Amino acid sequence: MSSTPEKPPASPPEASDGTTNIELVLAAEWKYIRHVRELVQGLAKQFSTDKTFSDRCAISVSEVMENAVKYAVPGSDIRVTGEFDFNASYMRIVVENRAKPEDIQVLRR
Repeated sequence: MSSTPEKPPASPPEASDGTTNIELVLAAEWKYIRHVRELVQGLAKQFSTDKTFSDRCAISVSEVMENAVKYAVPGSDIRVTGEFDFNASYMRIVVENRAKPEDIQVLRR
């Protein structure tokens, strides 16, 4: 007997408060930035007709991910979390990485 996989939902599920949340843990590599940018832009387009907002979301996540990858310890991971409330045109993106000690010293100056 063969089993048919369930179809994914047409759009991402919304939390009970009307927001959409994502959390990703990825290797700190440049190749993932474009994919995460496209994911975020796609989410924004699902819930908002404001193209400017979806473009801003995509650019913002791309910029902070570029910094996280650039300053990450080689071979480490980065964590990307996002909260989106498209009705209010609100986005919160947090990107965490393990920074190289020499880069931390520069930031402390």
